[in-house]
Amino acid sequence: MSNVATLYIGTKESHLDPIKHYFSSVTPVKNESEALEKLTQCSYDCILVDDSISMEEALDIIERIKKVKKSILSIILCENPQQQHLLRAIHIGISNILTLPLDPKILKDMAQKLHYISLNNRHLIKKNVLLNQYKNALDSSLNISKTNIYGVITYANEKFCQLTGFDVDEIIGQTHRLFKHPSTTKEQMQNLWETLEAKKVWHDTIVNQTKTGKTFYSDTFIIPLLNERHEVEEYMDMRIDVTAIHEQKRYMQQILDAQNTLIVVFKGEEITQCNQRFLQYFNVDSLEEFLRIHKCICNMAVPAPECINTELFKKWVQSSKNTFDIKISLKRHDEEVRVFNVTKNWIETPSDQQTILSLTDVTTMDNYRHALQTKFNRATQEIKDQQERLVAQSRSAALGEMFDNIAHQWRQPIGAINNAIINAEFALELGGMSHDEILETFKQINTYTAFLSGTIDDFRNFSNPDKENTHFTPHAIIAQTISIVQGSYSENNISLTYVPTADQMRLEIYGPAGEFSQVILNILSNARDAIKEKQIPKGNVHIQLGTLDETVVLSLADNAGGIPEAILPKIFDPYFSTKNKAQGTGIGLYMSKTIIEKHFKGKLEAHNEGDGAIFTITLPILKSVEHES
Repeated sequence: MSNVATLYIGTKESHLDPIKHYFSSVTPVKNESEALEKLTQCSYDCILVDDSISMEEALDIIERIKKVKKSILSIILCENPQQQHLLRAIHIGISNILTLPLDPKILKDMAQKLHYISLNNRHLIKKNVLLNQYKNALDSSLNISKTNIYGVITYANEKFCQLTGFDVDEIIGQTHRLFKHPSTTKEQMQNLWETLEAKKVWHDTIVNQTKTGKTFYSDTFIIPLLNERHEVEEYMDMRIDVTAIHEQKRYMQQILDAQNTLIVVFKGEEITQCNQRFLQYFNVDSLEEFLRIHKCICNMAVPAPECINTELFKKWVQSSKNTFDIKISLKRHDEEVRVFNVTKNWIETPSDQQTILSLTDVTTMDNYRHALQTKFNRATQEIKDQQERLVAQSRSAALGEMFDNIAHQWRQPIGAINNAIINAEFALELGGMSHDEILETFKQINTYTAFLSGTIDDFRNFSNPDKENTHFTPHAIIAQTISIVQGSYSENNISLTYVPTADQMRLEIYGPAGEFSQVILNILSNARDAIKEKQIPKGNVHIQLGTLDETVVLSLADNAGGIPEAILPKIFDPYFSTKNKAQGTGIGLYMSKTIIEKHFKGKLEAHNEGDGAIFTITLPILKSVEHES
């Protein structure tokens, strides 16, 4: 039994039984309209028209159905076909004509034959469906055209027309010279035809122009299509538009050419790109010419001071870990050797990594570097010497201040000792002194001399400060400095208040304690002098120690009327002073600010508030220490 799906058209049911015996699937319909309806619903391999329909009409039906389904097989049942009907049947492509009555053997052979034909048709249909899908896939993604063996275009898809700007009827019958760009080289065209004549696939990037003259670039494959005799039947041209990529590369090249440095791009050990300055340096027209002569830039390195050698340069270029800059010396085309500073960067892509080297010519800079270094060293030494002079002047001014304070401190105890001795002399002359009175006199003298000795110790500590950084409490230095200036403050009727809490007394900072004492002394001395100069009746200086946001804050406020706003921004400048030359050098506040900022990493600031000025010292807090009672 043949596995052929058959559509039976007619009303002669007497023919159905033998046909069904040899055809496994038979669907009977009475007329053409029912047949067309069935064809839209199901797939049939064959149509069979019985003799209830005239031969002429049967041929008409089959011709119309074949327009709907060209590949369908067709059979007509008739008694005596006429010659004109046979000729028309051949023209239409009728598969077979069965004469009546039906011969079982002939019917069986025909069914078997139709079975194999239908299988082949199904296979061809399947292949055609796949081929159409392949064609649609290619047409949707590639610009495709075909030419005959003479190069005349016989086919162009829609994308090819869109790419070139020509209509299809403007392209068919033309050659690809229609799109030729003036920059196309004879060498490229010669290579193309030599490759095709060898029946090989040609691949390259072609520059063309559209109908309007616009330039476009295409990555092109031209494939010779061969017949069964291995002869070229036609050529298929398949293109990918790479104009955007080419324009991007051209734009990137313009960026590289605009750089003032030599730019070279590596992929592994191979140079893939460079800029115009690189080509000019080596006196070549193209990268290809450079590579023919020199192979690699690494081989151009020559020994020079502070420059790495060829082997190290190769390793540095290829290593992705070394990001530091290097120096190399390269020989020019005229044998001149130049020194370059080389910077390395990378371009990451999904498929690879490219290394970009930027070479800056520093030959002239190196020639001046040693001279500049010498000048810099000399200037640095001069600044250092000046700094030392400022420090010495500052210390000298501070020592002078100390002498004044010692004079104030010693004046009262020396006078008291002198009075005690005079009183003792009078007492001895007038009648003698008792043992207790003598002891009391010695006790007073001893107290005064101990005070004088303590003052000498304070002076010694200040004049020879320990410049080593130590942990110390600001409270101890403040108290010590207050004891030094107390005499001069009392003599000028200036009150000095400082009442720290137990926690404030335990605050600790880090730095040179002697220099911190110098800063406090300088600010307190300036406050005293300002109060004296402005003749404030009841001078007052208030010292406050505290913390703010993990810092130690020390403020020293006076009531001397404040610092004039015009000079307030200048008070920390070196050699700036409102005092006459006999009274001040103008470096005290400058050195105080320098000490706080450089040696303590803190800040010294001044502003006016209320009836005077406030100097604020902000220092990093270290920790709290136990207060020693």
